[in-house]
Amino acid sequence: MDSKKKNADVTDASKSTTDAVFLNQATTSSPSTHAFQDPDGDMQDASTSTPIFASTTDEGHLTLTGTTTADAVVEIYDSLTSFVGSTQSDTNGNWSFTTAQAVSQDGHTLSVVVNGQASQDISVNISNLSSVATASANPDLGNDVSAADVTSDESDLPLQVALNTPAGGDSTASLAGATSTAVLATHTIDRVYDDAGGETGFVGNGGTTDDLRPSIRGQSSEIGTFIKLYDNGNFLGSAYVDLHGDWQLQVPTERAFELGEHVLTVVDAAGNTSAPFILTIDIPEASRPVIDVVFDDVGQTGEIANGGTTDDRTPTLRGHGEAGAQIFLYNGSALVGSTFVQPDGSYTLSTTLPLAPGEHTLTVVVNRIASQPFTLTVTDTEPAIKPVIDSAFDNFGSTGEIANGGTTDDATPLLQGKGEGGAQVVIYNGDVRIGSTYSSPDGYWSFNVTTLNQGEHVFTVISTTAAGTPISSDPFTLTVSAPNSVKPVIDSVFDNFGSTGEIANGGTTDDATPLLQGKGEGGVQVVIYNGDMRIGSTYSSPDGYWSFNVPMLNQGEHVFTVVNAGVSSDPFTLTISAPDSAKPVIDSVFDNIGTVGELVSGSTTDDARPTFQGRGEPSTYLNVYDNGVPIAKIPVALDGSWSYTNHANRLSPGEHIFTFVGAGVTSEPFVLYMENVPETPKPTIDSAFDNVGAETGSVISGALIDDPRPVFSGHGEPDATIFIYDNYGYAGAALVDDQGNWTFQPSKYDALNPGEHVFTAVADGVRSEPFVLQVEAATQAIQMATNEGESDLPSLFDLLQTGSDLFAEETDITPLGDAVLDLSSAVFDEDLYAGSPQFETTEDIPGVFSTVASTDFWQQPTEYPVG
Repeated sequence: MDSKKKNADVTDASKSTTDAVFLNQATTSSPSTHAFQDPDGDMQDASTSTPIFASTTDEGHLTLTGTTTADAVVEIYDSLTSFVGSTQSDTNGNWSFTTAQAVSQDGHTLSVVVNGQASQDISVNISNLSSVATASANPDLGNDVSAADVTSDESDLPLQVALNTPAGGDSTASLAGATSTAVLATHTIDRVYDDAGGETGFVGNGGTTDDLRPSIRGQSSEIGTFIKLYDNGNFLGSAYVDLHGDWQLQVPTERAFELGEHVLTVVDAAGNTSAPFILTIDIPEASRPVIDVVFDDVGQTGEIANGGTTDDRTPTLRGHGEAGAQIFLYNGSALVGSTFVQPDGSYTLSTTLPLAPGEHTLTVVVNRIASQPFTLTVTDTEPAIKPVIDSAFDNFGSTGEIANGGTTDDATPLLQGKGEGGAQVVIYNGDVRIGSTYSSPDGYWSFNVTTLNQGEHVFTVISTTAAGTPISSDPFTLTVSAPNSVKPVIDSVFDNFGSTGEIANGGTTDDATPLLQGKGEGGVQVVIYNGDMRIGSTYSSPDGYWSFNVPMLNQGEHVFTVVNAGVSSDPFTLTISAPDSAKPVIDSVFDNIGTVGELVSGSTTDDARPTFQGRGEPSTYLNVYDNGVPIAKIPVALDGSWSYTNHANRLSPGEHIFTFVGAGVTSEPFVLYMENVPETPKPTIDSAFDNVGAETGSVISGALIDDPRPVFSGHGEPDATIFIYDNYGYAGAALVDDQGNWTFQPSKYDALNPGEHVFTAVADGVRSEPFVLQVEAATQAIQMATNEGESDLPSLFDLLQTGSDLFAEETDITPLGDAVLDLSSAVFDEDLYAGSPQFETTEDIPGVFSTVASTDFWQQPTEYPVG
């Protein structure tokens, strides 16, 4: 027999037959499995003289005990693949575990795993278990109980009633003829997974974690149902029990745990409740981000300690936290700012809006771990700032700023001024409120006035202080005169659908999105109206021409006018007729997540990026709408087929009504209901490939490279769009293939400068872990020979043939000599072309290469790259 497998035979509680094979002592590097518990203790381990017990409870439950390291999470497995449950060893390393469910009557190979190390296997055979069920009845019935009095039971078996006697003993009685059809429901909370702070991993019952939103895991006998989880009696969330009886729930953001003890229980629809699972939330000070000081930059400046007072309503916080992590600033429960922690662990951060006078409790949060609160009292010592209208900007005819009391021919001038920073500014024309805006943090504001009649207008603005006191500006008088501009004209409408061409005033078209064309004042804004409704605007070219693509129009008559600087065109009448083209058709929608397959309209799906396929007018474009909102524009192939997958954004839970519109013709709606959509997986940046210099190959985060355009590789959700950021500036995008892989290489115009670069990948708002590269400029020069140079050196022709990007300093560019290199068969990039000795640099400094002497070239730009 294999020395790593131990056997035991277990029968029912009567012990009619019991055969045992003794266990060898476990190795010191693995957890030790001591015994199956048996109240008679009639079996011994020959090697250790430790009692080896093997039996079951009346319900067929097994108890397993053993030793391992102190305070460790012990996981029990059946046949190394089926997770049975877990427990935690005590301070002496002893542990005990009883199966939550009855053990089936067959062979079982049990083992335990601690920190990735498994114990020796134990083979157990269960047979001849007696079946006993329990039932519930009214406790006030007394000594006489019949089958009719039973209110709930647990199995389709003869029922017995067990009574606790006053003397402490038990007595049982059978209920003649009574059977049950109900199934015993059992639920357990086995462990939680801590994914926050420096120490992560599983935590058992009675344990402590610093994760405010851990993943809670357990088992249930009610497969395929939902159980509810409660925290100290309050509903926490629901979880689905899978085919293996396992369930898990991550604590929702809105119900994140508070510090202290939490008693967790599971309750099913019938009211069956699990044993309590006790978890303590405690965040060690070493794991918390810290607000060190607040810097006051107003009045008497300087650092403010916790509990201090300041007159700076936008103070700067300074502190430390986990390097590279995003840190969020909260004022009470309101998010008021965020930034990233520097590589040295420090951060500086200001509130996005000014703090009102009074006491504020500030905290910063990194990886769901909050700092200790920082209390700051803001005083109302700043004097109220009276708002001012500085000028009006005339953007029509002769443009420029107009002072108070001036005259303009711009009927839509731009008012400009300053006042209280971050305050609402309400604008009045006489006594009529005409709009509002907000001032910038430094107090500046602007407001575009709607079309004014000719004549005098008196403007005032009112802002409100933090204390709630309104303050009005002095009046600003502006006279609007008759414009000197050219009257705008709508010349024609261009029909781009069916029979295309220009349509004159009064004409008819089947294009529901026609192009208006006209002319007027050069370089001014042109506002377009459909009847009395403004439908958009554009700008005329310097010579006065303009065009505007009208949004979708209903069938019938439409009267268009255009206005610039108060001057209106004559009306242009256009009738939209029924289109000649075929209606776009949605043939199929495919779900590629979970249970895959085609969907019909009205289906429920968990695929946040389903693929649509259909037919439409060949060589045209379709606009895609989701609940009436345009989300994409897609081409129709020459054969009339089209396909669409929403790469940019996942679909949100709920109802989505999709339509596809081509030239005013709308498809039948296709309705999908998004439910149980898996959480967006965090994208990863796995590696970067360095293809420059002597050392090439794949590198990981933190590496030093000399390739300014490395190729990045990573993983993400299939069909998603990955947005790449370099030092938190947008660098480009990549599409994830159907296997979850993506690659990205910076363009030659975005070559990486020497220094540190912190890359992150973002998909659907979920950001990857940072990927850091140190980029250095290549220092080894390549000595190049000319046609008349040394034969053992590479020529310019040879180097260009390799496709390398070559660069030379300006001082290396020498006058054209007697001979010119033969570049007729070289491969050039963009500005370089065969047969030409003339090359342009990025700084527009012309250079001519000679064949008289060799020169030095680099594969990284030093100052003036050639080509």
